[in-house]
Amino acid sequence: METFGAAVSILPTEEFLERLRFEKRRTDRSKTPLSLALFSLKEDSGGDVRLLREILISIKRDLLETELIGWVNGKSFGILLLDTAEPEARQRLELLVKDRDWNSCEVLTGTYPDRLFAEILGKIGAEPRIFTLESLEPWSDSSGQQHLKRGLDFIGALTGLVLFFPVLLITALAIKLTSPGPIIVRQTRLGLQGTPFNFLKFRSGQLKNESCFTPVGRIIRRLGLDRLPHFFNVLKGELSLVGPRPPRPDEVGKYQSWHLRRFLEVKPGLTGIWQAKEGGRWASFEELVRQDIRYGRNRSLWVDFKILAETVREALRPARSSMPRTGYLFFRDSRTGGSGNSIPL
Repeated sequence: METFGAAVSILPTEEFLERLRFEKRRTDRSKTPLSLALFSLKEDSGGDVRLLREILISIKRDLLETELIGWVNGKSFGILLLDTAEPEARQRLELLVKDRDWNSCEVLTGTYPDRLFAEILGKIGAEPRIFTLESLEPWSDSSGQQHLKRGLDFIGALTGLVLFFPVLLITALAIKLTSPGPIIVRQTRLGLQGTPFNFLKFRSGQLKNESCFTPVGRIIRRLGLDRLPHFFNVLKGELSLVGPRPPRPDEVGKYQSWHLRRFLEVKPGLTGIWQAKEGGRWASFEELVRQDIRYGRNRSLWVDFKILAETVREALRPARSSMPRTGYLFFRDSRTGGSGNSIPL
């Protein structure tokens, strides 16, 4: 722990971000807001860390006992405002910066989970996602592992397209010859850290109502052929072979804050624990989210290989009449107390 003078001390990076993670989890349980102010050096400041230390010393004298301060990296530090909503956090920040000339520093503020939800749902625009700072999983910090996984994703998707090319061609012709409309439909889904992308699928429904299946579409859905274009999403880097299922924006609007963890830190995938376990049959949406979060904590290439192998085994397994593979999950709007909703996987 770093100390400046008799009373000024801040948390080092690892300890501060770990505390941020802890407070986020506490907020998930207690539903109380958590605000963060992030102080960073401007690009034209020359990168002099001494300036940032002087700012830190000045602001530390005015902090309350319930406010935590610590380094985020070598060029920024943060202040955690516990149980503080966004309006109060902005008022508090105005008091802290009042009568101080900090031309070399810029300040960002955000409140979890309100700001996080707003960012993901596109209500704020390009505001930095400061609440993903705590992503310190050892696996995700390894650029070598990331590049290796990306390479395997690319090779796997390319291999899948080559192997299934005859099936892709026959499916596309069947759709084109039996019903009007595009062969491939695009759905907006959310990828890593809530980034929207076009989710590609073979059209299985009517032109004006995708949920109303055509005769050929029923066969396509039953065999899972509508998902083959997902390989193109993998080639583009929008999906991984293994990861959580990418959600729709309107679905995320019904999430609790802890549900967001299923795609904030892990790139969504073609398959995952949600599909490998009993072919995608789950007792509840919450169970699926917990399994996705568990995958994010324990992910590795070996785990991915096992999930892929299990997915293939489940795909070749005869469907059980008592447990149909509906491809839907049922959950309640836990944020608003609304009625249940079914969401497509």
